Amino acid sequence: MPHVPTENTRSQAPSSAAPLAHRSPRKLGLIPLVCVMYLVVSGGAYGLEDAVRMAGPRLTLMLCLIVPLTLSLPTALMAAELTALMPVEGGFYFWVKEALGPFAGFAEAYLTILYTAVDMAIYPVLFAGYLSFILPLGPTAQIAIGIALVWLAGGLNFLGVRPVGMASIVLAAILVSPFAALVIVGLPRLTHFAMPTPPLFGADPWGAMAAGLTVVIWNFSGWENLSVVSAEIENPRRTYLRAILIALPIIVAGYVLPLAVSVSGAVTAADWGTGSFSRVGYAVGGPALGGAL
Repeated sequence: MPHVPTENTRSQAPSSAAPLAHRSPRKLGLIPLVCVMYLVVSGGAYGLEDAVRMAGPRLTLMLCLIVPLTLSLPTALMAAELTALMPVEGGFYFWVKEALGPFAGFAEAYLTILYTAVDMAIYPVLFAGYLSFILPLGPTAQIAIGIALVWLAGGLNFLGVRPVGMASIVLAAILVSPFAALVIVGLPRLTHFAMPTPPLFGADPWGAMAAGLTVVIWNFSGWENLSVVSAEIENPRRTYLRAILIALPIIVAGYVLPLAVSVSGAVTAADWGTGSFSRVGYAVGGPALGGAL
């Protein structure tokens, strides 16, 4: 049977983190936590374009409604409950270690390092790819920008959780604003929504479902990641759950509404890929909105 941590074992497990939490008065409040959570899980509808191309617009829209209810919400509530039980520095590492033993804790930490190295490599490339729609950038320039972004983000994280939280408020506002503008300008497409003509399932339904789920699940995952700094969150037993209840509807709306505006009445999804939201922005709101996206 899994070992259920007692109050004594919970206090002993993160012995090095507990004094640190009491000494540091600068912790992450609700609003910064919501913004960090938004950036960790979503960061905007970017990344959904390949799902539209591979799975089709109808199936992608359906998955963006089903996955949050069947996967994101249960995972987020589990993370909130375990954070309330063990609000310690290290989060899910200690959850696994306490329940399944030291080796399982080691495996969790090791596998997290491996998948994070792969996952984090996506974002500088995505950033440089989108920037190339505004500025003519060659491969060398895109690589240099990606490397600079890695070091900038690393330096920001080195400063601690509080500066990350404050920067996340600004970054979240910057990321949300163009999509909010796309939804507002494209409101007629929502009020008179026309179902995309490509069928729900094409010639390869299982392949479309697998491809769509791969992208959509990735875009809705990461709810437990902030547990690793739960000792640096103000009143984590309450704040983590409140942040989830605020962030989850924002993230779902941030995917579904811009996607619905973009694919309303679409006749094909073959040309969808990185940069498609920018092209929709140009079509709906002109160069300013397209450039902002």
